Amino acid sequence: MSRGETGFAVLKASTGQTYDFQPLLQSLAAVTNTKDLILPVGGLGSGRRADLVDNYMRMIRYDKGERWRRLVFEQTTAVAARFPQRQVYWQIGNEINSWHYVETMSSWVGSEEIVTRDPIDDIRLMQKKDRGDRTQRRQENKQFKHQLKKLKRNNDDVISLYAEYFLAPTAQAIINARKQNPAYENRIKIVLGTLANAHNERAISWLESLLNYRIRGDYSAQLAGRKVSEFVDVIALHYMVSSPGPEWRTALRDLYGRWLGKGSIRGIWSTEEIGRKRALAGAGGSTAISVLSRYTDLWHELGITPCQGRVNFWGWNLGDSGTQAGDAMQTLMGLVGDTQLIPMNEGEVVLQSTGDFEPYFFKTTQGKIVIVEFAKDKNRHFSFRGFQTKWPGESKPKVKVIVFGQHGQDEIKADLKLEDGLLTVSTADELSSRDVILVIVDRA
Repeated sequence: MSRGETGFAVLKASTGQTYDFQPLLQSLAAVTNTKDLILPVGGLGSGRRADLVDNYMRMIRYDKGERWRRLVFEQTTAVAARFPQRQVYWQIGNEINSWHYVETMSSWVGSEEIVTRDPIDDIRLMQKKDRGDRTQRRQENKQFKHQLKKLKRNNDDVISLYAEYFLAPTAQAIINARKQNPAYENRIKIVLGTLANAHNERAISWLESLLNYRIRGDYSAQLAGRKVSEFVDVIALHYMVSSPGPEWRTALRDLYGRWLGKGSIRGIWSTEEIGRKRALAGAGGSTAISVLSRYTDLWHELGITPCQGRVNFWGWNLGDSGTQAGDAMQTLMGLVGDTQLIPMNEGEVVLQSTGDFEPYFFKTTQGKIVIVEFAKDKNRHFSFRGFQTKWPGESKPKVKVIVFGQHGQDEIKADLKLEDGLLTVSTADELSSRDVILVIVDRA
């Protein structure tokens, strides 16, 4: 779906009290009926626009969140009624620990402003015009408007603002929509606003504080006294495993262990991996294969189900042709088909590679072997020299060795030897630290 089809965008300009959901519903109708939907609820969004944040906060104060809760309730029920076979996940905010939220919310900390004029006209206007003058005024007046510490990511002072003004009133409306129809109870889910740079220890600490935060309920009386972890269904992360290095595994394993199944939390997802910078640098395809391997391996280790763990690629179609994440995934699907990737036991494949590399070994449900290998650190090189594995029968299999690099995909030549049930595959290629090797072994 395109931006601007949820939240304030559905308000009819004539009254600000009725809604037009047709653009949203038409966009969603183009998505295959078998797919689950994850949708941005609107509202504060990424917190990037100062005028949007100003007017949203004023609106919540003006009527204690009544209009916003009503809008979210109608939006939630409209989508659920139109697509009765789908799971619908509503995401409440994007990169909520980012400096954007800190900057645009800073003037509201400790403010006792009483809003006496309905801000709906300003809200409608800002849908059509980016009012940069408000951003300028905030910068000029920051010396007397702030009570925040130095502007930075993962600022704890943002937690109560996000939770009280945005998360809780939105969640209350979604929960009430679920209660309206028993069929909605298991189909409509709440996704916590996404956590930027989730591989960072400070980001994880900030997330822990948010999940333990207890709602006051000034604008969401039904949730007063409840912790965030008690009404959110899914935690959403950004860029947890895209970066090289081993830290991701421990951090993600700990996060699943501490929070999955606690309170109402039934899933921990990554809604953005890869990213614009990597994709445009030619690393979209290689990052996609490495991210897929890391998550698949860890999910099997922890027994994570498809609903508990999911990954979305942001920027899947960015970059030169052949380097994109979408290209890499199509190549993989073309080689293995619609199948599960099941981690192999240690020792079933013996690599002949040299250097500091990170390997993954899988079997498909059709018996194919899938090997993925890449450098542990972006500053180090490795050499893929081949591997050995047991292979049944006397016929040599088909082996494809593909390198995903900054200039696209290249298949490299491999020499095969099958003797006494032992398959030896040999190559002699020096690979850069940003290359990812994919090997597919299939029956001839």
